[in-house]
Amino acid sequence: MGLHLGTAFYSGCTIPFPEFIEMCQNLGLEYLEVQLEPPFLPSDMNDQQKQNFKDTIASSNLTHTMHAPYDDVNLASLKEPIRRASLEIMKDCVDFSMDVGSTILVIHAGFCPTNLIARHEDAIQRFRASLLELAMYAHDRSVKIGVENKQVGIDREIILYPDEHLEIIQEYHDLDVGAVIDIGHANTADIDLPQYVKKLLPYLIEIHLHDNDGINDSHIGLGEGTANIEGVIDILLKSKFKGPTILELDSKEVIEQAIAFIRELESQK
Repeated sequence: MGLHLGTAFYSGCTIPFPEFIEMCQNLGLEYLEVQLEPPFLPSDMNDQQKQNFKDTIASSNLTHTMHAPYDDVNLASLKEPIRRASLEIMKDCVDFSMDVGSTILVIHAGFCPTNLIARHEDAIQRFRASLLELAMYAHDRSVKIGVENKQVGIDREIILYPDEHLEIIQEYHDLDVGAVIDIGHANTADIDLPQYVKKLLPYLIEIHLHDNDGINDSHIGLGEGTANIEGVIDILLKSKFKGPTILELDSKEVIEQAIAFIRELESQK
């Protein structure tokens, strides 16, 4: 049994949503992950738009997961009104996920601004407070929160490295919080990618696959950058990972190439 592949519908995608779903089905994918940024930010959608979304995904044979917004939100914000507003947006996404039948909501942990790096520990504690409240809210609605690692950037992300990721997941695992490892993001942090996956395997609920040059989070095709994709896939296959493996790529052609890349590696095992 190989990996259970899917792809992400991202904000700004030029393919209309129904056509994107049809494309996924024609490619033989199992999963669809939808970024809940405009046009699918729940707080911006009226009841009819939400029903149309629900009907569209229900008409497919794809299992769907949701990815919470990350633009203009920060669950670790040192400004309490922003942290609270971010948390309320996430709760809206939990409700929306429950309503459309998605059992996984992927979130980013947030960041500490580089000019306030002396307060990094404070930002971590604020994220913990956010995650505890969000996880309890989601647990009551049978939605699993997946916490994703981020890429190296100007600001200090709360979760960059495996030990940071593992500590958070272990702390809230009783509330059904799981790990989502983004391989492209991790590649910008000079991490042993297969070992990262191996370390978090007991808590892993989803993988995001894309490649880059180790510096820029460019989401290029698998095998076109420096990420050890082969090593990651080897660990996933050996462990018989059954969760979604989401291809975060930006065209049908690159998705097709990634599927062929993965299936070729599977055939060699």
